[in-house]
Amino acid sequence: MKEKSKKFILWFKETSKRNVALVGGKNASLGEMLSQLSKKGVNIPDGFATTSFAYWYFLKENNILLKLKNLFKKLDTKNIKSLQETGKQARNLILKSEFPEDLKKEIIKEYIYDENGRLIRVVTTIITYDENGNIKSVKRYLEIRSPDGWIKTKSQDIFEELPILPNLPI
Repeated sequence: MKEKSKKFILWFKETSKRNVALVGGKNASLGEMLSQLSKKGVNIPDGFATTSFAYWYFLKENNILLKLKNLFKKLDTKNIKSLQETGKQARNLILKSEFPEDLKKEIIKEYIYDENGRLIRVVTTIITYDENGNIKSVKRYLEIRSPDGWIKTKSQDIFEELPILPNLPI
């Protein structure tokens, strides 16, 4: 069995607040809530996260890591136009890349399908902030798998007021 740090995906039930470096803060928090609140009777659905290992593997296999490093070397963090343009170029490099076959298969086998074999949906959300730290935009990426295994990516611009949740007793 692979150790957590070498897996492409981790189920929330496998994660906790100690796994932020592997799955990010939101996913680690979901894992923490699942482990702590489920036993107190709070219904927390399980799900999975792609790992930082999968992210670095994706960059390496697409030969874009050096391109991204070079792009970020030119970044002027005090210039908003430079931030916007660099971000746009970085996103384009990633969005134009292909999932390595083994990573794609690992993720697809964890998807949830309906009775007709159609993928329900997978969502990635990217939030951008203005120079004051306020939410500027929210973009949601839906990845859809057709029966022949092809993955389509559709982006959807959304913006919604996100409620501030009280601290949960964990």
